[in-house]
Amino acid sequence: MQLMHVFDSGLNRVGVLTAYRSLQWEEFYRDAGRFTLTAADTPENIRLLRQGNYLWQNGKDTAMRISFVAYDAAAITVSGYTAVDLLAQRCVPSPVAVTNAEAGMYGIVRDNLRGLPVETAEPRGYDDVFETEAVGDISKELKRIASETDLGYMIAFARIIFRLRDSDGYILRDNTGAFLRVVS
Repeated sequence: MQLMHVFDSGLNRVGVLTAYRSLQWEEFYRDAGRFTLTAADTPENIRLLRQGNYLWQNGKDTAMRISFVAYDAAAITVSGYTAVDLLAQRCVPSPVAVTNAEAGMYGIVRDNLRGLPVETAEPRGYDDVFETEAVGDISKELKRIASETDLGYMIAFARIIFRLRDSDGYILRDNTGAFLRVVS
């Protein structure tokens, strides 16, 4: 069982989930992935497993955002989606012409973030031509463009640990962010 690092909605590390009963974790090439996790109903797990928090495992590119929390007599069950689901909170308010799939997908996201904790990666220069007009739900537009080309997309969860040495030993500081990456 891998440790599950937990971050709040501001992407600040709040702790580590060290034990859980079950985990289902699915990632998709052209859509938001999903997860379900069940853990013991302890005060620490209740503190960590809150709606809006993110779960991330070492070795995974993506993080999962907790959308639903349910309690029973002895367990807490949380479920949700990959951070790509954040894009469903934004829309393209007026039609945008798209001629290059990669540039269009990055542009749709970059121009409509309005406060979401997401950055776009640098385009890699894919030349998939796809002429369309994008308007409406960002996640639906990305899925539509990706399904017409060979591109997929994800929000990668980047975690960088800086180690500082002082007279007391090592101090660990987390600097966490998320960014959109189009993959092919």
